[in-house]
Amino acid sequence: MRYNVVQEQNKAVIINCRHSSVMSNEKVKSGMRALNKNWIANSRRHLKRNFKFQDFINAMESANKVISVSKKFVHHPAFHLLWEKCLVEVWTHKINGLSQNNFMLAKKVIESGKSNFGIKN
Repeated sequence: MRYNVVQEQNKAVIINCRHSSVMSNEKVKSGMRALNKNWIANSRRHLKRNFKFQDFINAMESANKVISVSKKFVHHPAFHLLWEKCLVEVWTHKINGLSQNNFMLAKKVIESGKSNFGIKN
């Protein structure tokens, strides 16, 4: 069973993602303001961010750390790994768009990155 994490009265509550709905443009804009400027919401309604690393090994290790963070959200981002880069892309597959969970996961990726793998950008 798939779940989504949403914010409800200042605490995280897990709900089944079948009950999630695609966020309105206004809510997406609000969520984007709360994130680091390096995240973008593309036309497919996915959150994306490029991270830079010293080499491929560091990029791969960092992707594994993001996986560890995302397991807590019962969520899985898509990764595009290159030599010194890792593109992280998140969206809620069940609704084919963005939900509050995506923004919460992006924020946790940033927090984890600062302490675990030294984000360059």
